[in-house]
Amino acid sequence: MKSKEKLALVLAIVPLLLLTMSGMTLSHWDDDVKVEGSISMGTFDVQMSLEDFYDNETSLDVGHISASLADWNDGDDVDGGVNDSLIITMSNVYPGYEGCVVFNIDNNGTIPAETNETMITLTGSSTFDWDTYGEYVIAELYYLGGGTPLLLAHLDNGSLVYDYDFTTDPQGLLTLDVGESQWFQLCIGLTQDPNAPEAMMDTSMEFSLVLTWIQAVP
Repeated sequence: MKSKEKLALVLAIVPLLLLTMSGMTLSHWDDDVKVEGSISMGTFDVQMSLEDFYDNETSLDVGHISASLADWNDGDDVDGGVNDSLIITMSNVYPGYEGCVVFNIDNNGTIPAETNETMITLTGSSTFDWDTYGEYVIAELYYLGGGTPLLLAHLDNGSLVYDYDFTTDPQGLLTLDVGESQWFQLCIGLTQDPNAPEAMMDTSMEFSLVLTWIQAVP
């Protein structure tokens, strides 16, 4: 066979060999495995329960305080806001009068919750003259779970001051395990100051104390 004919034959066979090899590569047995599962989310649900309310009056008994639970539909509740708002109403208040409300923070969800000083805010109504009268207003938040009341924060001239070192939190006050409740007390009133201006009479103020709870970080 001439060399040119051999070359032509080789060139003709090479594509056939490549095609055959390609077919052999694509034709093989295979078997797959897979991983599948399901994920069930937990619930984050912090609520409140009312323990008691009282004032510091004895024989005078002219001031009044009442408290009740309500639904706060703030848009981020798994249950529509059941018992996540505490309404406190005080009337006929005078210098020296102080009312207190004892309440629980309850973790009714399936995920631990926590808070810190940046998530506790107390604000007053814009119509109340805080610049003039703020020094006469008392507001104190206590933790009662340790037996002895522990002052966490108080109002000073209309600003919230933190008395507890939230950064260390050795008692774990601000962590709620699943099913756990923490016991708090909020006291509000006026200082017993003979210099309290008479212009405060017949005025009114509103306040809002918000404790924001987030899921505990693993």
